[in-house]
Amino acid sequence: MQIVDASSSVGRRKTVERLMRSLQVSCERAGIQTNTLFSYVPNVVNLSDAQRIAISATQLYKQTTEFYEQHSLPLSSFVLMPSIGLQAIEKLSANLEPALHDLRVQHLTAKDPRTIGFLSTQFHFSTQFLLGQLTPVEQILLSPYFRFLEEQVCIPWKRICDAAAEHSVESPYLELVRQMLPQSKDIAKTVFRGMVQLNPNHQVGVED
Repeated sequence: MQIVDASSSVGRRKTVERLMRSLQVSCERAGIQTNTLFSYVPNVVNLSDAQRIAISATQLYKQTTEFYEQHSLPLSSFVLMPSIGLQAIEKLSANLEPALHDLRVQHLTAKDPRTIGFLSTQFHFSTQFLLGQLTPVEQILLSPYFRFLEEQVCIPWKRICDAAAEHSVESPYLELVRQMLPQSKDIAKTVFRGMVQLNPNHQVGVED
């Protein structure tokens, strides 16, 4: 069974070894593509900044793939939907936080709010290029880790959870968040459609 072989310690090591050989090139390629995509928007992130982001991305993806190699998940985690267990999430988040903090301080403290879009896009492209080198089974096993990294880049989940812990379960603020989160995807799609109407000649793609 392919998923059993790929998820074994030997299989994970082979997957990571293959990714490590092209990790830097993939992240640099993502930086170039993101810079090209945002070239119509002046003064968002210059080429040297994109190169520095690529260096940070390389380090973060390296840490994530190494974590994947060292921490196996039960196959039941992938039966219905690829996922990472809570304990693994906490460990991975703690491992990534120092480098993520430096990345946010360096690039997300800029006054231009479009910077976060550039940053998230560059990591999204990096994930696409890296997963594109794997077999379908390897993609299933590794994609939850890379998707988690993408979220962590721009969403400081640890600080969000720490802030939530300061409120009671009945807090009206938490209740508002509970009501809004399920609608976030619809809100994003509405904003996307509005941008398409404002820029009908700009070709883009969106995934559900």
